[in-house]
Amino acid sequence: MKVLRFCSLVFLISLLIGCFVTNSWASSTWPKKRGKLCWELNNNQTGLVGTRTLQITNVGNNHYSLHGRLTTKEGKVMPLVGSAEIDGNNVLMILTTAGGNGTDTMYSNALSVILDKSTLNGTHQLISHNYANGVINQTYTTGTETLVSCQ
Repeated sequence: MKVLRFCSLVFLISLLIGCFVTNSWASSTWPKKRGKLCWELNNNQTGLVGTRTLQITNVGNNHYSLHGRLTTKEGKVMPLVGSAEIDGNNVLMILTTAGGNGTDTMYSNALSVILDKSTLNGTHQLISHNYANGVINQTYTTGTETLVSCQ
């Protein structure tokens, strides 16, 4: 009888510890339904870019809607919209942003991101188009994504 009580107590304690560890781990992973996550972006050519904040909404079948902003290291805010898919051990994201001054300058960016599902860290590729004074410049850069706590 004592052995049964002891085993039951050990099982109950293990179950409670497991629930605590699972909840703390789940708080830093990809949202199941809806959530907010942030990344620090570093460009391989220029260094720190800024911080991306995304509101992530599960729309079903491992497909997610992404809405948020990029705050550059200079403090400029750029709106972002995109989507994500869970593919095995990866989270694949596509994000776009655009803007301008309303007269003779405009930019548009297309960003492809691959994150490791367990850490949510990864890499990105960016194609930028900048239009100013009748000239369009295109650039391609790569960089890293590091999950950070949202401020």
